[in-house]
Amino acid sequence: MPLALRIIAIAISLSMFIVTVELIRREKLKERYSLLWLATALSMFILSFWTGFLDAIALIIGIKIPANALFFIGTIFLMLIIFYITVVVSEMSTRNERLAQETTLLKNRIEELERSDGKKD
Repeated sequence: MPLALRIIAIAISLSMFIVTVELIRREKLKERYSLLWLATALSMFILSFWTGFLDAIALIIGIKIPANALFFIGTIFLMLIIFYITVVVSEMSTRNERLAQETTLLKNRIEELERSDGKKD
C-alpha cells in the first residue's frame, strides 16, 4: 500500500477512535453502541499500520490490491454497525408501541376512576 494512503488510513482510524472515545466521555454515545465503532477504528488502524497482515488477508480473500481489502473490511464493519443499530431501533419501536398501549390503558383507568368518584359525590 502506498505510504500516502497508509498515512491517510491511519489518520482516519485514529480520528475515529478519538472521536468515539470523546463522545463516550461526554455521554453523547453510550458504551453499548460504541463497541463496534471502537472495534472498527482499531481494526482499521492495525490493518493500516501492519501492512503484512493486510497483504495476507488480501491474498486469502482474493483481492489483488491490499488497499481495497482495507476498504472491504471497513465496509463489512460498517454493515455490522448498521445491522446492530437496526436491531436496536426495532427493539425501541416495539417498546414505544407497548408504552403507548400501557399509557392509553392507564389513561382510560384514570378517567374511569375520576368518573366513579364524581358519581359518589
